[in-house]
This record gives sequence, C-alpha cells and structure tokens, in this order.
Amino acid sequence: MEKNIDLIVIGDAMVDVVLPLTDIEDIRSLSQGGVTNTRMSISPGGAANVAYYMSKLGGRTAFTGRIGDDYYGRLFADDLTNHGITANVSTDPNENTGVVHVLVFPGGERFFIDDRGANANLAYEDIDLNMVKSSRFVYFLGYSFQDELAIRSIIRAIDDISGDTRVVFNPGAPNLATRFRKEFIDTIREYVDIIILNEAEAKYLTQCDSNEDILSFLLTMTNIVALTRGELGSIVASKNEMHFIEAPLVEPVDTTGAGDAYSAGLIYGLRQGWDLRKAGGSASKIASRVVTYLGARVDISA
Repeated sequence: MEKNIDLIVIGDAMVDVVLPLTDIEDIRSLSQGGVTNTRMSISPGGAANVAYYMSKLGGRTAFTGRIGDDYYGRLFADDLTNHGITANVSTDPNENTGVVHVLVFPGGERFFIDDRGANANLAYEDIDLNMVKSSRFVYFLGYSFQDELAIRSIIRAIDDISGDTRVVFNPGAPNLATRFRKEFIDTIREYVDIIILNEAEAKYLTQCDSNEDILSFLLTMTNIVALTRGELGSIVASKNEMHFIEAPLVEPVDTTGAGDAYSAGLIYGLRQGWDLRKAGGSASKIASRVVTYLGARVDISA
C-alpha cells in the first residue's frame, strides 16, 4: 500500500490543564491546607502532542483516538484540523474527553493527574486500518496499557500491519514501566522497532542501573533505542552504533511536552533518511526549545 502518511499516532486524546506552581517556595505547605494562586493554561495534548510537533516539522501526520461529546472534545478535534493533522477520532456519548491536570513545580519538573475519560473505550473498530497501513511510522504510548480495551485494540491494529511500517513505542511514565513491565517487554519484543524513553522509565523497565546495561537489554528486543537524559542530552543507539547527543544549554521553565517534541523530532529525522546522530541532534534541539516555555506546545516553525 502507498505510504502517504509519515506518522500516525494512536492513543490518548487528552486536554492539558497546566497549573504552574513555580513561584512557591515551599511546596509541602500546600499539603497542610495552604493556598496559592496561579494562572492556568488549557490546550489539547496527550499523545496528540507528538502529532502536533511532527506536523510543525513538515511531516504528514494523522491521529487516532476517542473523545467525549463535550467542549474539550470539540476543542481537541478542532486543534487537529487547525494544525493539518488528519483526524480519525471517534466520539463517545457516554464519557467525557480525557483531561490531564499538570502541576508544574519550581525547576520545571511536573506531576500529572489524569482523568482517562473516553480513552478507556477506544475500540478496534474506531481505528482506520487503511490509514495505519498507509503510514511509515506508528507511534503509541504506555498510557494506553491502563485501559484493557484500548491497548487490546491498538495491539490488534499493529498486528494487522505489514513490516514496512515502523512501530515506535514510549512507556510514558516510570510508574507505568513498573506496573506493566512484563506487558511492555512482551510488546516491545513482538512489535516495536524503535523505543524512546527517559532514564527513569528505562531503569524501571529493564531493572538495570547503568545506561550501558539498559541499552544492551533493550537492543536485544528492538532495533533503535533513544534514551533521553534531560539536560545531559540523549543517547541514540542501534545494534551497530551508539551516539551521545548533547543538549543545548537552556534555563528550563516547564518540561511538559519535551519528550513529545523529542519523539517527533527523531521520527522526522529518520523519515528524512538522516543517520542516528543527525536525527538525535535535531530532536534534542527541538526538545530543548520546548522546555523554555510554559505548556506542552511551542510553535517551533516560528
């Protein structure tokens, strides 16, 4: 089948509600009945952030997911259209659209509180298999493993595609890498060509301490590993090569969305036929730009 889509993202249709707590000197005081003020921002997010950044880079991009019949759902669907992302989105009349409340702490680190909403009901019939087969890359995250129906539907769709579509996986969070360790490993071994993850996720997933052991473990199951390391940059490796990628020196404001931007940048580079060093370097630069702004979305085309 002709590949007329560079990347399709399957998974969480979420709206991000970002709550900066960056001016608080003592976070612990909040748990003791403290009060603080902030200025929230609302934007479509979840797995669609990867599609957003891929589209901004110039890639032909699609997104598959499930939303509720509500304001947030319409906001999410309109956002896909506005950014040139082909939408394969189903509406669930019985559930709200998924919401992520993002608490951003001093130094840019963050904490997520999710309401999965309609994402839990993503069915195999919701996924346009022709669209998936028409894509060069398919991307999904470990978040979907929280919903039995959704992950079963995604895996079934991936199982239906041919070997000329490359499958990319991101565990999503360290605690998910622990909770679903066996499921992640089985899925990576069976389906995944490229895994992108941070050091915390990698340590929980592999139960290895050193990056060398982490990479050795993962490369027995997949072809390419991108290990992100925050301000230290990233390591991008295959069975035959390994590259240490430096990150540009920046002052982080909010790390939300940096991993999504990195994933999109790496996939875009591989789609362009770049070698691992060039693709990883480009991804690192894009992610470093994102962390200098509040929220998960930055107009990197500007």
